[in-house]
Amino acid sequence: MPQIDIAETIKLIDFPEKVWEWLDLFGDIVAATQSEAIYQDKGFIAFNDINPLAPVHILIVPRKHIKGIQFVEKKDQAILGKMFLVARKIAERGNLKGYKLFFNCGKLGGQGIFHLHLHLVGGWKNRKEFHRLIEGRLGKGGVL
Repeated sequence: MPQIDIAETIKLIDFPEKVWEWLDLFGDIVAATQSEAIYQDKGFIAFNDINPLAPVHILIVPRKHIKGIQFVEKKDQAILGKMFLVARKIAERGNLKGYKLFFNCGKLGGQGIFHLHLHLVGGWKNRKEFHRLIEGRLGKGGVL
């Protein structure tokens, strides 16, 4: 049976330009994790980070392409609000007792993928475990 090259096949689809921008940036990750999505709706997809900082590390990604938080416009307010509601829903479903939400903004802020995404990290058993993780990643007194 011949193998199908998904990347070549997807090029044959006549997507609007905005969809192509999104596919170019997060497409490989989303395609690889589509069946493993933790949350999906018409505006967002959420999946596990491939390089987790905590026992639970989920990326919440809007389907609309926005390069990063520094490119958010007034018209994007609803997307940001819904993004936080999606994070809360995921945390509740995962029975997380405490968690952190953050954006990395720009290269100097640690942003590696230039498509807006919110990090949800948690799953620590206790504060000691949380502090051990932070110190292990950022040194004593580090802040995540």
